[in-house]
Amino acid sequence: MTKGLKLRGPLILSLLLLLTGSLLVVALSGYLTEASENNYRQSLSNALEQAALNVNDRMGAAVSAMRYMMYSNAMTMAITIQEDNITMSYQLQEIKNLRSLVQSTMAEKDTALVRIYMNNYKLLTREGINFFALDALDSLPPSAGTMEWQSVHRITTKFFDQEVISLRAALANPYRYGELGAVLVIDQNPQRYQEILNIFALPDSSAVIALTDSFGTPFLTAEADQPDRELLKKSILEEQSSGKLTSSSGEEMVYWALPLEYAGWRLCLYTPRSSLLAGNGAFRSLQPFLYGGLLLLVLLFCILLFVFVYTRKLHQYIRYVNQTIQATGDVQNHHPTGLKDVFDLDGNISELLETIDTLTKRNYESQLRERSANLRMLQAQINPHFLYNTLDTIHWMSLRENAPGVAEMLEKLAEYFRLSLSRGQSVITFQTEVQITKAYLELCSCHAARPFETVWDIDESCLNAEIPKMTLQPLVENALLHGIYCRKEQEPGQIVITAIVQMGRLKLTISNDGPPLSQDKPIAFSSFGLTNVEERLDLLAKGDYSIELKNWEDRGVCVAVDLPYFTAPGKSSFS
Repeated sequence: MTKGLKLRGPLILSLLLLLTGSLLVVALSGYLTEASENNYRQSLSNALEQAALNVNDRMGAAVSAMRYMMYSNAMTMAITIQEDNITMSYQLQEIKNLRSLVQSTMAEKDTALVRIYMNNYKLLTREGINFFALDALDSLPPSAGTMEWQSVHRITTKFFDQEVISLRAALANPYRYGELGAVLVIDQNPQRYQEILNIFALPDSSAVIALTDSFGTPFLTAEADQPDRELLKKSILEEQSSGKLTSSSGEEMVYWALPLEYAGWRLCLYTPRSSLLAGNGAFRSLQPFLYGGLLLLVLLFCILLFVFVYTRKLHQYIRYVNQTIQATGDVQNHHPTGLKDVFDLDGNISELLETIDTLTKRNYESQLRERSANLRMLQAQINPHFLYNTLDTIHWMSLRENAPGVAEMLEKLAEYFRLSLSRGQSVITFQTEVQITKAYLELCSCHAARPFETVWDIDESCLNAEIPKMTLQPLVENALLHGIYCRKEQEPGQIVITAIVQMGRLKLTISNDGPPLSQDKPIAFSSFGLTNVEERLDLLAKGDYSIELKNWEDRGVCVAVDLPYFTAPGKSSFS
């Protein structure tokens, strides 16, 4: 008792230390986790805002240049001069003025090309470098006086072949209603935008930054990034500029989406939520110490618990179990002697398990012999010769009394008993089982409460198969009693019997168009016939079988039986 009290004190103290230390570790870990996640979120948000600012500057420079071109004197004169006043010398001066306008616009470092499209009668449309005919445009801006942005696309001319981001504007001809006077295009180098994304892409590569159109389709990303297009489209549908979404791979992602000032484009950034913690080096450096301390506390508690339990109770229980198994001596007078009791317990338990296994096998074999003896006794009580002679006498008496119907039923009954007895055999061929069932159905058709028809679909390869006697007939009987005779319809019912050999197994189905199984009740073998079949299959097939009761095409019930297929005469698999 004193020893137990001495050990209990340190155990309780260690438990309190473990709980206190665990709570401190959990609280500190939670605080650091939240702080780390918030810091990383803020750094990502700041990076995205700076990148958006730079992109807006690039696009704003193009918008300013476009406005300068639209309202310049050179462009105004070029589109307002009437056709009858266009002389060769005037067109040359027009080309000189527009050339100067183009060169000043292309001085902007982000500009890759400036294109001006005008009416075909203009001399400058043949230049093919900066000046082109309106007919060369594949599409026109939506309306005159408005600007239109085009995401990354390729421009191919006689002297230029490159991917660009374009800003377009259309100018109306003041002297011809509904006619364009010119279309101005400023092509920017996408690499300038690429540099912005590359600068603000994080080094761990877990975050993806992308420039998308108004539909959420990415057209420019940081180098080596493979954007999740579905996730970006989802972010467009969200009302908030940041939040959480699930990626196409099922991972939880944190996203930010900032609208740009122009074109309805967005700058998006997303990263796995797990990377918010991984991206903080301070937290990663503290993690080993936090979890290492917690592990030491757990180990300390486990050691003390082991010492307490195994020094105070274990040996007593082991000795008690050993002595109980061996059934020798007074268990109350023995005390633990050491670890030897553990090895003794292992040996005694093994011997006990072997004894239990032996007794179980003997009991099972005894039950089998008892059931077989009862079956042989029942068959012996039925004297075949006495039964056949009696039925034959009644048959001739019926004919003498002019009752042919009774005589026919007696003849069929005698045939049914002759096949059913099968000379006391417990395993017969499937062909004999079919004959027994047909004889039974012929008897039933003579006095059936409701008319029925039987459809046989038996593969010839099944006829030589060995099967436990009275397997098929009880299932057919059950189909009559619980199916055909329970029909509400007046027309004849139907029983369909099929048998095939598939992958070395005999598969039987007995279906009827009676009432289907109730959906609110579990499928079970409630009838004696099904239970009897299941019992004999379990005994004779040694568990290698299956029997299933289910609805048949929403018009009745089907019983499916699956068992081994054997044909060797005198070597039944069920013996």
